[in-house]
Amino acid sequence: MDKDVEQWVKHCEACQRRKVRTESTAPELKPITPAYLHKWAVTAALPSFDTDHIVPVLLYEVVLKFGVPARLITDNGFNNSIFLKQ
Repeated sequence: MDKDVEQWVKHCEACQRRKVRTESTAPELKPITPAYLHKWAVTAALPSFDTDHIVPVLLYEVVLKFGVPARLITDNGFNNSIFLKQ
């Protein structure tokens, strides 16, 4: 009977549309941008490290809250695909 129920649910279109996803859609790591003189950090979860995702975070989390920084200091972090979860 368990197999019958499992097969029925697996092929039920309405069940598949309403099922709860178990995988996480959020990225696992957050880039950390410490304030150089204040010793605190601004963090944001990003799906990727490209301009389309970084600029809005910089604008809304730094510039609009604290003003335009005189300079940005970066560690030129190493990003490699070997760290991606498979």
